[in-house]
Amino acid sequence: MPSTKEIRQNISQQIVDALKSGNTLPWRQSWSNDPNVGLPTNAVSANRYSGVNPILLEISRMNHGYQSKWWGTYKQIQQLGANVKRGEKGTAITFYKNIPVKNQKVAGEEREETIPLLRIYHVFNVEQTDGLDHLRVGHGDSTTDMDDSHDEADALIDATEADIRYGGNRAYYSPTTDHIQLPMRNQFPNVNDFYSTATHELVHWSGASHRLNRSELSYAFEELVAEIGSCYICCEVGVPASDDLSGVTSYVQSWLREMKNDPSFIFKAASHASKAADYLLAFRQSSVEKLTLVV
Repeated sequence: MPSTKEIRQNISQQIVDALKSGNTLPWRQSWSNDPNVGLPTNAVSANRYSGVNPILLEISRMNHGYQSKWWGTYKQIQQLGANVKRGEKGTAITFYKNIPVKNQKVAGEEREETIPLLRIYHVFNVEQTDGLDHLRVGHGDSTTDMDDSHDEADALIDATEADIRYGGNRAYYSPTTDHIQLPMRNQFPNVNDFYSTATHELVHWSGASHRLNRSELSYAFEELVAEIGSCYICCEVGVPASDDLSGVTSYVQSWLREMKNDPSFIFKAASHASKAADYLLAFRQSSVEKLTLVV
């Protein structure tokens, strides 16, 4: 069984290779209004995969041409009354957990510490199976037409009640004043670039000391968290990935160096990105619950 270090090194190398290919960033995903498209999701629990796993599954999707967001282990596929096709190979993802262990006695007291447990297991996309056609793209019930309106994204931005100020030619989050500065919407090349930028800055906003407290992270690391977190959020609220990579290309070489030097780098960044996305997406759910109570 591979060690935690070996697992991290192998996975980090996968992501390094994907970044070096230059085709796209492995966490950016195009979007359609099909309900079977979106962030990688477990077909049994309907929970979104988190941490580094969405990136690994997106790399697998790009390499094999899968379109559906639904995945499951071999046993889970069988649990759904389906079968994995003969000869299909699963995609390796990770399971991480801190395991409590009792340490030696110090000053007469037995202290409990935790050690990280990192294991790999394999999942299959529903397109590798027989019997789950309803989870394939094109087989779901789509009730909306694709257009340039993004009501869900607007609702999420409004629900955060973040102090967003419009004007000027720069986009940034100011920790000092706890506000987000964005150019006017009509200054962006297209509507998708606006939402990509807005959610990117909202991820920075989420890291304030009185929110998720990422204030001690390096600038390049925080930019990677914001880049991945923004893509996770846009995918969930139905905004296509922006084609504009000008804001991240200057960081890619730095990210590659960090991943080469520290295999845990991408794990930490993806974990923070998932937490930020979950934090911000929770505002959307809270706003729906408030509206329901009012009605």
